[in-house]
Amino acid sequence: MAYGMQRVTRHALFMGLGLFSLGSMLSSRRFAEMLLWAGNPIFGAVGAWHQDQRLRKTKPAEFYEQTSFMPFRAILDGRQSLSQVAAEIPAAPYVLALAAVLLAYAP
Repeated sequence: MAYGMQRVTRHALFMGLGLFSLGSMLSSRRFAEMLLWAGNPIFGAVGAWHQDQRLRKTKPAEFYEQTSFMPFRAILDGRQSLSQVAAEIPAAPYVLALAAVLLAYAP
């Protein structure tokens, strides 16, 4: 039932935004910057929770038993496999993007 990134987390966008903003907030030197970044982790957590509440009406219960709210929780608990994630998400686009960035910024 779960496929690709959903094996890692049900809310990749919300969790990515929240973790990035949390890191930015913790590395801020000014209080105003900290306040600027503080809203996004809250938005990510509330948005993911709200999406779960909406989708529980349409997704089967097995989907929620197999996946996790927090990133990598289902993999660490043994409900999912990282090898399945690697097999379902093709590496070629990411390798090409990395190569393009390295070529663009190489001296």
